[in-house]
Amino acid sequence: MPKKRKPKTTKTSRAKPARTAPRDDGVRTIQKLYRLFDKISDGAEGGVAGFNGSVRPTCLAQVLRALSVKGNELVDFGAGSGRVILSAVAEGASRSYGYELPENKGMKNVFDAMLIASAPLTQDRVEWIGKNILDLKELNGIPSCAFSFWVGFPLPVQEHILQLCSQTASVRTIAVFKDSKWRHADQGMLLS
Repeated sequence: MPKKRKPKTTKTSRAKPARTAPRDDGVRTIQKLYRLFDKISDGAEGGVAGFNGSVRPTCLAQVLRALSVKGNELVDFGAGSGRVILSAVAEGASRSYGYELPENKGMKNVFDAMLIASAPLTQDRVEWIGKNILDLKELNGIPSCAFSFWVGFPLPVQEHILQLCSQTASVRTIAVFKDSKWRHADQGMLLS
């Protein structure tokens, strides 16, 4: 009796993994802004304590979306060179402004250069205000979103930020950076 032959097995092609969705335009625009900041500042931001690019563009885009900046005004306490306020406009904020200590003139210079470089995007919708947060009695405009990278801010400044937000009827959402181990938007933020 002849031996039965096993049927030939053929290699089956494995399904290719699904491609991840391309980054949306908001993240891409924020990434471009970050590169432009790096180019314009030429490292000048690195000598000042604070934000200085610590939050990745993708995380910042997630935070701005969680704050619902699209079509709304955002205020940034401790604006540095303006990365957050420019990124908020890139994410669709109608207006964005930030407070920074007036003596941080280097940050203001970087911000002014960024305004020129990103003029089509900003269209007079961003403002860097040189004013000590503790001197604020009320907020400019009608912000519905507030952001602060307040690591290193003294407790009285943090409390004053929260007081300003609570007394401003238009502020609906607040995000503050709470620690330095921020890899994802939901890890380093308190969002209310």
